[in-house]
Amino acid sequence: MQAALNVVLFSGSLRKFSTNSGVIRYILSLAASFPNVNFEVQCLNDLPMYNGDIDPTETRVLSPKVTDWPAAVKTLRCKVEKADLLIFAISEHNANVSPVLINMISWASRPEKVQRNGQEVTIAPIVGKKVAVVSAAGGVGGVNAQTKLRDMAYLKLEFLDLPAGPLYLSVSKPGFFDGNGDVVDEDVKKNVRALVESAINVLKKN
Repeated sequence: MQAALNVVLFSGSLRKFSTNSGVIRYILSLAASFPNVNFEVQCLNDLPMYNGDIDPTETRVLSPKVTDWPAAVKTLRCKVEKADLLIFAISEHNANVSPVLINMISWASRPEKVQRNGQEVTIAPIVGKKVAVVSAAGGVGGVNAQTKLRDMAYLKLEFLDLPAGPLYLSVSKPGFFDGNGDVVDEDVKKNVRALVESAINVLKKN
């Protein structure tokens, strides 16, 4: 029997009624439709801003030496490392990826020497991961955010898009989302579900 797949979900917004968070909630509601797949939302609210002074891998002389990651960072890195797929619902900020997501990437991309199966290896949890991305934003905000994420070549992310290409949802279309940021439009739900199905099918074939 094939081992269960681990899918970790991230919203790139901290807003209470964020439409991107609404997309993540909708994806989580689909979990029962995907047997042998574990879905988990990873909140970024408690993640400290990246600071070399609290990074145990920092080697610069002028940084105080710490021996372990902050608790929220350790949890994040562990979940990202074990994930078979990361799903991002990302927002745009000043034509770029939102600060909260950039901060997460800063922590999850730091290389660290660890013991694995009796050998020392270097890991950078997010580097090389398979990801699926959807953006719920106004105007070209989603395009800008995804473009900037895809430009981060050093992450070596493998983007699992829909066959038709990246998925952008317009928050300015009446009836797509309700006042809580939840997805209510059936075509939007269909497209989001198709993205998840497509990405998981790729994982199952590998």
